[in-house]
Amino acid sequence: MKTLGDAESNTGVAVRIRVALERIFTRFILVVAVLPAAMLVLVVWALWALEHRLPGVVAVHFVDGRPVQPTPLWPMIGDVAVTTIEIGSTLALLAYLRPPGSIGQRILAGGVVALTAVLMCGVVVCPLAANLDVADWRLARPMTGAEYITVAVGATAFAVAAVAVYPLLRRSGPPAELPPDPIPSRIGAYRGRTAWIGQSRNPEFVRKTLATAGVLTLLALVSTYWLMLPALATLATLNLWGGILLTFDGKKLSIRGRVCQWAIWRIPLRQIETAEVIEVDPGDWGGWGWRIRSLKRHAVIIRRGPALLVALRGGGELIVTVDDAATGAEQIRNALRGNAWPQLPRRSLFPHKRVRAQESGRPPV
Repeated sequence: MKTLGDAESNTGVAVRIRVALERIFTRFILVVAVLPAAMLVLVVWALWALEHRLPGVVAVHFVDGRPVQPTPLWPMIGDVAVTTIEIGSTLALLAYLRPPGSIGQRILAGGVVALTAVLMCGVVVCPLAANLDVADWRLARPMTGAEYITVAVGATAFAVAAVAVYPLLRRSGPPAELPPDPIPSRIGAYRGRTAWIGQSRNPEFVRKTLATAGVLTLLALVSTYWLMLPALATLATLNLWGGILLTFDGKKLSIRGRVCQWAIWRIPLRQIETAEVIEVDPGDWGGWGWRIRSLKRHAVIIRRGPALLVALRGGGELIVTVDDAATGAEQIRNALRGNAWPQLPRRSLFPHKRVRAQESGRPPV
């Protein structure tokens, strides 16, 4: 006899299973993985069912309405399937890196489904339809309007996937919330100068990027070496999108990537009008990284939350998401008011002489 505790335990297990399934089969996974796989399986099943109506070798290339090159059926299907999986997986992984609901994710997700639809329709379905019920491949004739049908199917698939990958009526969520332990800014020595140093990081993007690059590298090793190119390009985005380093030394504001720390942009103090703190949502800017809203309005978006807004003389704006943005804005405003920039004490090359000098009242060496 089942007890109340057993019923509650079964209900808890059912809830956990439902939550796990919801996490796995998200809208994104359904669009970029399940839908293309279903299209591929459907086409293969249809060809298997109609194989008795096709010749041993089929014509897939036509010139002036005449077949010019035959090919075995199933090896051709295998080549098309492998190409679809390789390119589709690459686009899906790149879409995975984009913020949910962003334009970039919609375009890449639409590209995955459109690529599958175009290859299945234009390379498999339409050419093989010309081979139905013919005794020899030389008697095949191309399907009328196959090119237009393929384009229409691809465009429809792209539009449906781009809309379905994320709800249109829902505002796109943040790519990464403010980290639970923001990095406090400080005033210290940086490359030989006294500077305010602010940082910002996006651990979620770093994890996604490393996972994506690892999968692309594995695919490149087992199938096609050209997949190493998107893997390297994905790793290159870590320099800016994974985190930034912002420095202000009283004379200029510099933006650097956290990996290489090369100065991406330098703004002299004479070009700055003022600085303040604002709240930024990456969904409003279309995603991470360097965003350009107009010729004079730029933003470096790493995560959601407080950001430093630097108003430039002449109407330009630069927005940078950085932890402890309030301190950075205050330091820039103090420099604009002409306040003395703090200097770190000069360190002695001989610490024992510095101690003796302090005891005797003489300046250290």
